[in-house]
Amino acid sequence: MSAASLPAGLAYGRHRRHTPPADRLSLILTLFACASLLPLLANSPWQLGFAFLLPRAGVAPCIIASSTLFESVMDRSVLTQAFTWTNSASAAGIAVSAATVGRLVDGPGGTRAGFTVPCLALTATAALTWAHRHARTTVTSASGRTPSTGSGRPRG
Repeated sequence: MSAASLPAGLAYGRHRRHTPPADRLSLILTLFACASLLPLLANSPWQLGFAFLLPRAGVAPCIIASSTLFESVMDRSVLTQAFTWTNSASAAGIAVSAATVGRLVDGPGGTRAGFTVPCLALTATAALTWAHRHARTTVTSASGRTPSTGSGRPRG
């Protein structure tokens, strides 16, 4: 995973972005979800190895974008706690998905059924971020205000 994620994270971090962190996260998750379809198309171990490269490249940019988003909306006094909760939720999600995938692979669905779990999870997560983005944009345009950064203080 690191062989794909590290260069992608370096490339992502190299460029300065002018779009809001929430928009970047939505886009990255959408691309990540699309890339997670590739293992379902593989017919050999070599194809499967290559099919995992692109989805794995999405890990570091996703972590960077979500961390940037948290930092932009959380008050500095609770930022460490926010990162701790996020990391704990991530570890819990990995544990639950590993158990779920194990059951699917051992059952009648086989390995292809196991590949659907990350695909569905990423698709649902991307859809939620887009829905949140749409709701935030609708509220912002209706109120005529820009969204708060969480603390009311400008970030610099």
